[in-house]
Amino acid sequence: MTISVLSHGLNSNSVFYEDARIGINTKHSFLLLNVSEILYIEKIERHVRIYLKNDDHIDTSENLKAIELKLSKYEFYRPHKSFIVPLGDIREISSDHFMDSYNIHLVESKTHIKLSKHKYKELRNILVTACQINL
Repeated sequence: MTISVLSHGLNSNSVFYEDARIGINTKHSFLLLNVSEILYIEKIERHVRIYLKNDDHIDTSENLKAIELKLSKYEFYRPHKSFIVPLGDIREISSDHFMDSYNIHLVESKTHIKLSKHKYKELRNILVTACQINL
Protein backbone atom coordinates (compact mmCIF):
# COMPACT_ATOMS: atom_id res chain seq x y z
CA MET A 1 0.00 0.00 0.00
CA THR A 2 1.20 3.48 -0.86
CA ILE A 3 -0.10 6.89 0.15
CA SER A 4 1.00 9.91 -1.83
CA VAL A 5 0.70 13.43 -0.46
CA LEU A 6 0.66 16.32 -2.89
CA SER A 7 -0.40 19.23 -0.71
CA HIS A 8 1.07 21.48 1.96
CA GLY A 9 -0.63 23.60 4.60
CA LEU A 10 -1.49 20.76 6.94
CA ASN A 11 -2.85 22.30 10.08
CA SER A 12 -4.51 25.68 10.38
CA ASN A 13 -3.66 25.75 14.11
CA SER A 14 0.07 25.38 13.59
CA VAL A 15 2.50 28.21 13.00
CA PHE A 16 3.62 28.95 9.46
CA TYR A 17 7.33 28.36 9.73
CA GLU A 18 8.96 29.84 6.65
CA ASP A 19 10.71 32.52 8.72
CA ALA A 20 10.69 30.72 12.09
CA ARG A 21 13.97 29.81 13.79
CA ILE A 22 14.93 27.54 16.66
CA GLY A 23 18.07 27.46 18.79
CA ILE A 24 20.27 24.37 18.52
CA ASN A 25 23.22 23.55 20.77
CA THR A 26 26.18 22.09 18.92
CA LYS A 27 29.46 20.90 20.35
CA HIS A 28 31.09 24.30 20.06
CA SER A 29 28.28 26.81 19.56
CA PHE A 30 24.65 27.85 19.80
CA LEU A 31 23.11 27.98 16.34
CA LEU A 32 19.91 29.70 15.18
CA LEU A 33 18.40 27.47 12.52
CA ASN A 34 15.59 28.31 10.10
CA VAL A 35 12.92 25.65 10.56
CA SER A 36 12.14 25.69 6.82
CA GLU A 37 15.72 24.50 6.10
CA ILE A 38 15.22 21.18 7.94
CA LEU A 39 14.93 18.16 5.66
CA TYR A 40 14.69 15.62 8.51
CA ILE A 41 16.32 14.76 11.83
CA GLU A 42 17.86 11.44 12.76
CA LYS A 43 19.21 9.93 15.94
CA ILE A 44 22.37 7.97 15.16
CA GLU A 45 23.52 5.95 18.16
CA ARG A 46 23.93 8.61 20.90
CA HIS A 47 24.06 11.60 18.58
CA VAL A 48 21.41 13.62 16.74
CA ARG A 49 21.98 14.87 13.20
CA ILE A 50 19.82 17.52 11.54
CA TYR A 51 19.84 17.13 7.75
CA LEU A 52 19.29 20.34 5.82
CA LYS A 53 17.72 20.91 2.41
CA ASN A 54 21.03 22.31 1.08
CA ASP A 55 22.66 18.84 1.50
CA ASP A 56 24.48 19.95 4.65
CA HIS A 57 23.93 18.65 8.18
CA ILE A 58 24.33 19.77 11.78
CA ASP A 59 25.35 17.51 14.63
CA THR A 60 23.82 18.54 17.92
CA SER A 61 24.40 17.69 21.54
CA GLU A 62 20.63 17.84 22.19
CA ASN A 63 18.46 14.75 22.40
CA LEU A 64 15.65 14.00 19.96
CA LYS A 65 12.94 14.67 22.55
CA ALA A 66 14.23 18.22 23.18
CA ILE A 67 14.27 18.97 19.45
CA GLU A 68 10.83 17.43 19.01
CA LEU A 69 9.52 19.77 21.69
CA LYS A 70 11.07 22.81 19.96
CA LEU A 71 9.45 21.79 16.67
CA SER A 72 6.05 20.83 18.11
CA LYS A 73 4.26 23.91 16.76
CA TYR A 74 5.78 23.68 13.28
CA GLU A 75 4.09 20.60 11.74
CA PHE A 76 6.84 18.10 12.42
CA TYR A 77 6.12 14.46 13.23
CA ARG A 78 8.08 11.69 14.92
CA PRO A 79 7.30 8.57 12.83
CA HIS A 80 9.87 6.38 14.56
CA LYS A 81 12.00 6.54 17.69
CA SER A 82 14.98 7.69 15.59
CA PHE A 83 13.44 10.26 13.21
CA ILE A 84 11.55 13.56 13.01
CA VAL A 85 10.16 14.76 9.66
CA PRO A 86 8.32 17.87 8.41
CA LEU A 87 4.76 16.79 7.57
CA GLY A 88 4.52 19.16 4.62
CA ASP A 89 7.46 17.50 2.86
CA ILE A 90 6.11 13.94 2.90
CA ARG A 91 5.68 12.73 -0.68
CA GLU A 92 4.83 9.08 -0.11
CA ILE A 93 4.43 6.32 2.46
CA SER A 94 5.22 2.86 1.19
CA SER A 95 5.25 -0.57 2.79
CA ASP A 96 8.52 -2.32 3.50
CA HIS A 97 7.72 -6.00 3.03
CA PHE A 98 11.08 -7.16 4.33
CA MET A 99 10.80 -5.39 7.68
CA ASP A 100 7.00 -5.57 8.09
CA SER A 101 6.88 -1.79 8.45
CA TYR A 102 6.69 1.35 6.31
CA ASN A 103 8.98 3.96 4.78
CA ILE A 104 8.40 7.68 4.34
CA HIS A 105 9.73 9.34 1.20
CA LEU A 106 10.30 13.10 1.35
CA VAL A 107 9.96 15.55 -1.52
CA GLU A 108 13.62 16.63 -1.52
CA SER A 109 15.35 13.43 -0.40
CA LYS A 110 16.09 9.94 -1.61
CA THR A 111 16.48 8.72 1.97
CA HIS A 112 13.87 6.29 3.25
CA ILE A 113 12.67 7.36 6.69
CA LYS A 114 11.40 4.55 8.89
CA LEU A 115 7.76 4.66 9.95
CA SER A 116 6.78 2.47 12.86
CA LYS A 117 3.99 0.11 11.84
CA HIS A 118 2.17 1.21 15.02
CA LYS A 119 2.21 4.85 13.86
CA TYR A 120 1.10 4.22 10.26
CA LYS A 121 -2.62 4.74 10.88
CA GLU A 122 -2.04 7.88 12.95
CA LEU A 123 0.18 9.49 10.31
CA ARG A 124 -2.14 8.43 7.50
CA ASN A 125 -5.10 10.02 9.28
CA ILE A 126 -3.18 13.25 9.90
CA LEU A 127 -2.22 13.51 6.24
CA VAL A 128 -5.61 12.53 4.85
CA THR A 129 -7.47 14.94 7.13
CA ALA A 130 -5.07 17.83 6.73
CA CYS A 131 -4.76 17.53 2.97
CA GLN A 132 -8.46 16.76 2.47
CA ILE A 133 -7.70 13.64 0.43
CA ASN A 134 -10.62 11.49 -0.72
CA LEU A 135 -9.93 7.77 -0.49
